Amino acid sequence: MMKNILFYTILFLSISLILTIGLKYNFDFIYWICCIGALMFYTWNKDVMTGTDLFGNTEKNEVLNYDDDEEADNLYNGYFHEDYPAISEEEKDGFITLTKLCVATRLQPKLIDFFNQLRDYSEEEFSVTLYRVAEYLYANEISFIISSDMQMKSGFENSEVKLKNSSKENFNLSIEFQKHEKCDGTTANSDDEIFEYFDKPLRENGLQIGFIDTKYIEEPVEYTFFIHKISDKETVKNALNKIGYNYYEKTYYR
Repeated sequence: MMKNILFYTILFLSISLILTIGLKYNFDFIYWICCIGALMFYTWNKDVMTGTDLFGNTEKNEVLNYDDDEEADNLYNGYFHEDYPAISEEEKDGFITLTKLCVATRLQPKLIDFFNQLRDYSEEEFSVTLYRVAEYLYANEISFIISSDMQMKSGFENSEVKLKNSSKENFNLSIEFQKHEKCDGTTANSDDEIFEYFDKPLRENGLQIGFIDTKYIEEPVEYTFFIHKISDKETVKNALNKIGYNYYEKTYYR
């Protein structure tokens, strides 16, 4: 999103500058042709700068979009390093099922390609495969699996923004969360009332929050969750089981 904002800001400023200079100094035809050509070249290469073309399409075979080749190689090896085994077919099927149920259609080919190449990091100390998935989603600005730190005051606001983005991008619904005194963004969202605040308007639109039991040994400091259709709950639960996690929900409304 920020890359698109930067792209259009530069484009707007460039057009304004070209018009101001051209009209002020009354430049000839060649000046306008050169400027138009430069603007066309800039807009034509929008995908290089933002990762999406003028119509919002992404490159299906693109895994990561980084300018630095060395950085891209390191990240590629981090996700798909051949020293680690591929994830099982069952785990892959679970991830792909969740993708088809919870992610926008236009983003599914890219994400499915990622899961088809993903390696199993469950035996690596201080790392699990799900964390690698979360890193990839963040790097590629895909609003799917959300993590919220329960010990940070900003957790509430971050969760609200991410849930709004996910409901809009993946289900084409603009959800408004009504403020009240216990959910003003100043309270850490470890309280169940916070999730009630989020869950109610989602359920009124046929959606709900599904939680991933990340199996913390001690009391969790963060929740990991995502949005799915209420009608898909059993399928979502089975898909999570294939990945190796249990599903749970905070049911306030039936």
